Amino acid sequence: MSDGRRNARINARRRSDPTFREAEKRAIRQHCFMKRYGITLLEYEEMLEMQGGVCAVCGEAETVTTKLGGARLLSVDHCHETGRIRGLLCLRCNAVLGMLEKIERLNPALRARLDSYLGRASGS
Repeated sequence: MSDGRRNARINARRRSDPTFREAEKRAIRQHCFMKRYGITLLEYEEMLEMQGGVCAVCGEAETVTTKLGGARLLSVDHCHETGRIRGLLCLRCNAVLGMLEKIERLNPALRARLDSYLGRASGS
């Protein structure tokens, strides 16, 4: 069978069979989690359950949606130096944490000035 016909059959099945779509989505997630973080999809789901399905920082569920309108998965937060997984974060908290880590790496004094500014601005 040619690749074109095979792809057409798979695409038709994706459109008509929600079970097939879900299984394919899980297989892709499994591959990505293992490749990027060295964990299985089951390990991710266990972490998510231990966190109560919410972000480890803000305690809220992910509010960002995918292009198709579905719920986005929480991000796997990990140390970029060691690869150690710290927890699952919403997109907003993950982005903020990434910026803070970058600031500390590039200009540690700036982090101290930011902390000082926040202390003054809040009246602490």
